[in-house]
Amino acid sequence: MKRHSFVVLAAVLAAACNVADNNAAAQASQGVDRPAPAPAVKEERARKPSRSAGYDWSFRIDEEVRSRPAILAYERSNTDDQRLNFTCEEGGARVFAGIAGGPANLRGMTLVSGDQKLQLGGKTEQTEIPEMPSFTSDEIPGDSLFLKAFAANGWVIVTIGDAPVDMVGSSSGTKAISDFVAHCNAG
Repeated sequence: MKRHSFVVLAAVLAAACNVADNNAAAQASQGVDRPAPAPAVKEERARKPSRSAGYDWSFRIDEEVRSRPAILAYERSNTDDQRLNFTCEEGGARVFAGIAGGPANLRGMTLVSGDQKLQLGGKTEQTEIPEMPSFTSDEIPGDSLFLKAFAANGWVIVTIGDAPVDMVGSSSGTKAISDFVAHCNAG
């Protein structure tokens, strides 16, 4: 029975491929161009992101702690409105992405800057404030091609589920990104 099912499946697949090839040949003979399928990743990478009004990248170092931990945050100045942050310790050569107040079941995100794409897993934990769960990504190596592209471009497109969000820095925001990456890799 299993062998028969496999033979039937193989025949159906072969027929489907034949139909597709015959349709393509018929369209070509009639002068109909079939559009080449465009990979979704290339379109996302090629898209020029735009700035979100009022948001920019800011870089802060905690000078009171010996390891000089730092945070790079995409936020509205003088508010608690922060869309994404990256953290590291000086010279630690490892970075973590974080979101406070995101989806309680968030397990990962996609980050794109220029031609570099990074799929990040992670975990979300509950905090003292129930509506503010905190997501922390898996480690990003400090010398990753993604971080290099992010520092050079001054922007990232963050996708959670099917919702891409542009996070573009001003000239001072772009400098903040570059300074953060240098701080994380110092030494």
